[in-house]
Amino acid sequence: MPVLFVVLIVLLGIAIVSTIAFPYLYRIVYRKHYREIYGRKVYRLAMRKDYYLINLLTLKSHDDTMLVIDHLMFGNKFIYVFYDFYSEADLYGKSSDNSFLLKGKKKNSYTDNPVLLARQQLKELSSIINLDESLFVPIALVNDSCNIINYDDNHSLVYVRKLKEVVNFYESKNVDPLNQEQMMYAVHDISCINLRDRIK
Repeated sequence: MPVLFVVLIVLLGIAIVSTIAFPYLYRIVYRKHYREIYGRKVYRLAMRKDYYLINLLTLKSHDDTMLVIDHLMFGNKFIYVFYDFYSEADLYGKSSDNSFLLKGKKKNSYTDNPVLLARQQLKELSSIINLDESLFVPIALVNDSCNIINYDDNHSLVYVRKLKEVVNFYESKNVDPLNQEQMMYAVHDISCINLRDRIK
């Protein structure tokens, strides 16, 4: 059997195995590192728009529990509170539902509504740093491969690929811009009380 033919067979076998295995391996890696993947997306958007960004903001709440916000981004008109969410199952729910149905291939389960969790974080953050809730926008980021069914607000539960589009939607609203000097002070003050790097 010619050596070239053997090499071609081996390469073909590797290509077939890679094609079959790649989606599975990609899903495993994505599931394990989705927070970092989302974080890079938010970071790139913040850099392009020259927005202030704090990742993994960790604060002590009034009841001494820890509040951890995945990403806090200061836009021109709003402050965005991002909650990272990942699901491989189909997602059923409305914005006002306390929980969502996760319909998997083999079994169904329920999970807390990530949008309501983002709103809850917004309220806690507003109380801790003494900024009006109207300045904030809660957004739950979800992986692009998740199938969202019958959800009624596409500006609060957002595919990662739609991040820029949704932020542009809010920034185009007919409201006064944030006072940038005050926001600079707010970013500084929040950074000073951020416990992210102090907790082992």
